[in-house]
Parts: sequence; structure tokens; C-alpha cells
Amino acid sequence: MGGRTSLQALEIDILVFIHFPSAGYITEMNRRTTIYLERSSQQPLTLVVHVWGPIVKSFYTTIWGMLLSHSDRWKRADLDITMESMINDLVGRRERMPILESLAVIAHTNPQVGSTVPDLGFRHTLPN
Repeated sequence: MGGRTSLQALEIDILVFIHFPSAGYITEMNRRTTIYLERSSQQPLTLVVHVWGPIVKSFYTTIWGMLLSHSDRWKRADLDITMESMINDLVGRRERMPILESLAVIAHTNPQVGSTVPDLGFRHTLPN
């Protein structure tokens, strides 16, 4: 009857919103993402990432890179992303996401360039 809570049941939510970011905002989001990932240890992650507007390279190389490096911990992810390179980063990554239960991707590509969303390889049936 003690008040112990199993750490196995713990799940960490990380929210990243990037809307026409300034350099200061990217720096702060980078700092926060680093802290959240460090403090969450090896617990499963639920990600909500919204990236709208022109994206600076520093977001792509820091925050997105950190999140991808922890993709083995992704349990659920909702991604609303604009950079084609971010979408391409997901291609072939399914085998590195063993606990993934849900992935929703809204991909904004540039129709003037003729961009297409690649097959991400995430089609599978989860056990009931």
C-alpha cells in the first residue's frame, strides 16, 4: 500500500514549437531540449514538434538532431514539419524506433519545386 510509483510507467512529453524563430529563441529551445532529454534519462518520449516559417539551420542541426538521436525512445510523435531534409531524416529510421506506437506527420513541402513526401517505411500493424 506504500505510495511508490513505478518509473517504468513514467513517460516524458517534449513540446517544440518553432514559428519564425529568432536566434535567441532557438538558443533557448536548444537549452530546454537538452535539459528535458537529460532529465528524462531513458524514459519513453512523446514528442509534439511544430515547425512553421523559415527554419534556420541552427534548429535543424541542434534541436532536431537531438530529438532524432533519441528516436529509440520515441513512443508517440506528432510532427508538423516544413523542411524536406527533416522529412528525409525519417526515411529508414523505423528500425531505430522499437517502442514507437504512434507517428503522425504533417509534411509541408514546396509544390513549386515539385517536392514529394517519400515513403517513410512506418506502415505496420501493432499488436492489440
